Parts: sequence; C-alpha cells; structure tokens
Amino acid sequence: GRSCAVLRSKFKVGQVEKKDDPNNVFNVQFKTEGEGEGRTWFCAKEGRATKTQSLLKVRVNAVIPNPGGGDDIELKATVKMEQSGEIGK
Repeated sequence: GRSCAVLRSKFKVGQVEKKDDPNNVFNVQFKTEGEGEGRTWFCAKEGRATKTQSLLKVRVNAVIPNPGGGDDIELKATVKMEQSGEIGK
C-alpha cells in the first residue's frame, strides 16, 4: 500500500587472476563466472527500502589433480541463489 520507486540492479561475477600459491598443497584450480539481477522497492516518503528481491546464477569449475595419477578430476556446478525480504517499520 506504499508508493515506491523500483530500483533495478544487474550483477556480474568474475574472477581476479591470482598468482600460484606454493603453499597450496592440493593445487585446486577454480574458475567462477555468473550474472544476476535484483530489484529494490524504495519508499521516498519513509526514506528507506521496503522490499528486495535478487537472483544470482554462478557457474563454478574446479580442477583437482588426481591423487592416484591419471587424468585430473574436473567438477562443474551451477549455483542458483534467490533472495527476497521485506523490511518492516
């Protein structure tokens, strides 16, 4: 029942290149990428947000050296995160 402005957001998930860590005994390599969007309802009269919703999808790839030798083990997953909330008075 409140008059609100709807603010739309876009998200992008990336990965910063990092140097090899000589102390990384597992030598796991990760790659992440993804995107999402969100909305925030803002009530100017009250000077605050009243509701939020967001959806984020991230693709994760991990490569693990096979401890028994042979080909590396590759794991792939898509993580989907949905979030919403209402902010009371």
